This record gives sequence, structure tokens and C-alpha cells, in this order.
Amino acid sequence: DMAETPASVVSEAASPSPPWLPVPPLRADQACDGTPMTTLMVRNIPARYTKAMLLQEWGKDGSFDLLYLPRNCATKSNLSYAFINFTTAMGATDFMATWHRGRLSQFR
Repeated sequence: DMAETPASVVSEAASPSPPWLPVPPLRADQACDGTPMTTLMVRNIPARYTKAMLLQEWGKDGSFDLLYLPRNCATKSNLSYAFINFTTAMGATDFMATWHRGRLSQFR
């Protein structure tokens, strides 16, 4: 009978073991499935920056093969974010280490 069962036993019986398996911690250079991450989204780009200005800031060293900076046609400014695809996961990791919370040199 439930009334005669101690509360501690009831609470243990009422809370089954978690249905999920522990997930290993993700590294900054890996996607959720563990594959190497090569594409980054960069936020908070000043609206007056152009693609040419970003290339000047970040260099043309061959570490990335795509830089996409969407623009607003009406205002002729960027949307304050960009996507950059690196040729290797190490290139993406190095970029994050250098630019995470970093500031671009123009329009501070």
C-alpha cells in the first residue's frame, strides 16, 4: 500500500533513471555530430564595412575560400554579419582564436 511506503522510497521509485545518454563535451572546432567545423558566422560587423574591407582586415592568405557578406539593397549597407568558410578546421579554429571578441579596425 502507498500510504505505508516511506517517502524516500516513493521518490526514488517515481524518478526513473534519465532516458538520455551522456554526451561528450563539444570542442569549439566541431559540429554537433563531431565533424570538423569549417564555416563560421561572424556577427556585429559595422554596417558600413564592405567585403573588400573585410578581406583587407582578415587577409587573403588562402585559409578561406568563401566570404559572404549579405547586403541590404535599400540602404546599401551590410546586414552586420558574414559567413566565412575555411579550407580546414584548423583555419577556422585559428580565426576564432584571433578574432573572437576582437574589434575590426575601422568604424569603432
